[in-house]
Amino acid sequence: MCGISGCFIDKKSNRSDEYFLNSTKILSEQIFHRGPDSSGMWNDTKEKIFFAHNRLKIIDLSERGDQPMKSYSENLVIIYNGEIYNHEEIKNKLLEDSNNQIKFKNKTDTEILINAIDFWGIKKTLSLVKGMYSFALWNRITKKLILCRDRFGEKPLYYAFHEDGVYFSSEIKSFKFLNIFNSISYDNFNFFLNYGYNLNNNTIYNPIKKVPPGSYIEFKNENLNSKKINIINYWDAAEIAKNCLKKNIKNDLNSICYKTENLLEKIIQNQLIADVGTGVFLSGGIDSSLVTALAQKNSIKKISTFSIGFDVKDYDESHIANQISKLLGTNHNEYIMTSIDLVNILESKILMDEPFYDVSQYPTYLLSKFASQHVKVCLSGDGGDEIFGGYNRYLINKKILNVQKIIKFLKLQNIIINHIDKKYFNYLLKKIGFSQLENKKDKIKALIYSETEEDLYEKLLRVENTDSSKNNIHYKKISNLTNNFMINDTQNYLPNNILYKVDSLSMLNSLEVRAPFLDNELFEYAWSIPGNLKFNKKKSKFILKKILSKYLDEKLVNMPKMGFDIPLLNWIKNSKKLRDIIKGFYFADNGKINELMPRKNFKLFEINKNNFSKIWKIALMKKWIIENYK
Repeated sequence: MCGISGCFIDKKSNRSDEYFLNSTKILSEQIFHRGPDSSGMWNDTKEKIFFAHNRLKIIDLSERGDQPMKSYSENLVIIYNGEIYNHEEIKNKLLEDSNNQIKFKNKTDTEILINAIDFWGIKKTLSLVKGMYSFALWNRITKKLILCRDRFGEKPLYYAFHEDGVYFSSEIKSFKFLNIFNSISYDNFNFFLNYGYNLNNNTIYNPIKKVPPGSYIEFKNENLNSKKINIINYWDAAEIAKNCLKKNIKNDLNSICYKTENLLEKIIQNQLIADVGTGVFLSGGIDSSLVTALAQKNSIKKISTFSIGFDVKDYDESHIANQISKLLGTNHNEYIMTSIDLVNILESKILMDEPFYDVSQYPTYLLSKFASQHVKVCLSGDGGDEIFGGYNRYLINKKILNVQKIIKFLKLQNIIINHIDKKYFNYLLKKIGFSQLENKKDKIKALIYSETEEDLYEKLLRVENTDSSKNNIHYKKISNLTNNFMINDTQNYLPNNILYKVDSLSMLNSLEVRAPFLDNELFEYAWSIPGNLKFNKKKSKFILKKILSKYLDEKLVNMPKMGFDIPLLNWIKNSKKLRDIIKGFYFADNGKINELMPRKNFKLFEINKNNFSKIWKIALMKKWIIENYK
């Protein structure tokens, strides 16, 4: 796991090589936290290509593994961020196909990756590798720069055209010195206000873009001035899922569980390989508990597990994680978050490069910081919900559509909106799965008036519903409603919320997080499992729960899903310092804020259960503007 950055400059540029060498150094220094173990630079001033690398040493801790790195023919140069879990398998195949002509100088997956691309080409290599990665590759023969990102989007990679050429980095903050943070996309800003995070391959800044998951982009020097690029999509989750649905395997439930467990166990075995300490994030949920169980099963010593709890009982699941740890026999470590922790974070600079409402960012940051004091690598349960059907919306979407039809037919919209805050209405909502809806009144109103399947999906993802908002999600249909929701979550919510959050906050603490569920072979098998088994007996993630029941008591396996929420309202009420910080940002006023957020939105500062969420989001957005919109 590392940080990569650099630039590719138009040969007609009048600036000196020293200027671009210094620029590349500045890009790299901004993301030093991603790879504090060593740093390296490479350039070809004739071709105007400049690379920088910050390394977090995980495999082969020697200097031989440092980057930038050249291929065996020296035709390719790479800077790489991530892990290829089947690198030894690929190495053996390379040696066989090349009749042992390729000589390896170190034990890193980086050298195997670049030599595989040199020998087989990028398309074949990407079809073979299993892992999370982003890399920049310079081809000294074709004179092309390639920026590539893994299938699911675990590893980030950004690029921006600016004056003389294109700049790229693992994080947006690298581009600060280019003075492009004053160019905000108003459409994308409105998008953030409604969803709380980015849902496309643009960013909040007009010039900065993301390499899409499962894609690589080719840049040629002669096209830099015109900003012409060639995007190649080498893996499309929707197309893969669509084809796998046609298989619809006919095996019985026990056979499917057996195959799923074996696949996941093999993946976890590979992901535990490292030359440094490894551990597992154990939340107490199905996904992390299953990863922990299989990790401990395949370890000769106690694995280290890490969880975070809260000082408010109703939000604290740490006792469940502790109980699971004892049953599985792990070396468990626990951190209890308080309002003081949140105050300390808010008093420092904002955690994320782009606006991000999800309050789970704070425990994720603290958990990563806590774990990094013990290990350098942690496995997580990320991806289990999207691939094996863990979210409530997968179970209730059909109910919503049916209820909508009845409401519209009987013209009950206004009556329902007027009764949303009543206790008996809350009971009815809970019965159909609406117990955890944020901004309930606004959300229900939006759902009632949604017109299509796409509209319904988009409204379920929103955290706010402004009048000026538009549906900008590129919604894909591959099958029935539930499958459509799952694949759109895989391509929208997963990379842009979950994976963005985890990568940003773990790497801020120089910790590598690996996600066993995000394996392309497991993904393909999961999508060939019949839907009636994934959601058997009205239970989500039925397959994973059945496997986990081999290792844990049924009571623990079937506990209701809580999510990763924090006791924000409780903390605000009981901490004057926290209230004052939030109030300060809520009423903050300057030209940049007024340009983006109309004053009419801000009313009296009165905290209660109906408005604290909106007040929090306004304060958070203003904090981001103050610290990032220059």
